[in-house]
Amino acid sequence: QGSGGALQTECANELCSIKISNSSFKDNSALIAGGGIQWSGAQPQLKSVSWEDNISYFGPAIAGVPEKVIYLAGLDSTSSNDDAQDSQPSHTISGVRSGGEIGEDFIFALVDRYNQIIKTDSSSTATLRLTEDFRASAKVLYNDSQAQKGLYNF
Repeated sequence: QGSGGALQTECANELCSIKISNSSFKDNSALIAGGGIQWSGAQPQLKSVSWEDNISYFGPAIAGVPEKVIYLAGLDSTSSNDDAQDSQPSHTISGVRSGGEIGEDFIFALVDRYNQIIKTDSSSTATLRLTEDFRASAKVLYNDSQAQKGLYNF
């Protein structure tokens, strides 16, 4: 099974509603995404659901659609996707003086609603825009990065 080892849902509009309650997802597997459940469109509403020993490349229990991009502090271009999955999102870079070099890679991750890295994405592109503002003139720098297993390296 490629995606959704036990259940795969796809809802194209807001009128669709999926409710799962008092259920257990155990010993399911999917090669790509969602060992238990893989969904797109409307997010399933889950109540009293348990997960045990489900396996998948992305989202062992449940996998959703890409939702946001987060900055992962403390990683560099040699970090693995597993390192990134265990990293805590951060929005602060400290210890940098005006005019100084940051001296670290910027690693961003494309994640789903459950903050799981979309490891199946190696085709999307992200653009980092930096602005230098020196009173009268502004300088804007752009840099593109193509995803590698859900990670963008700048």
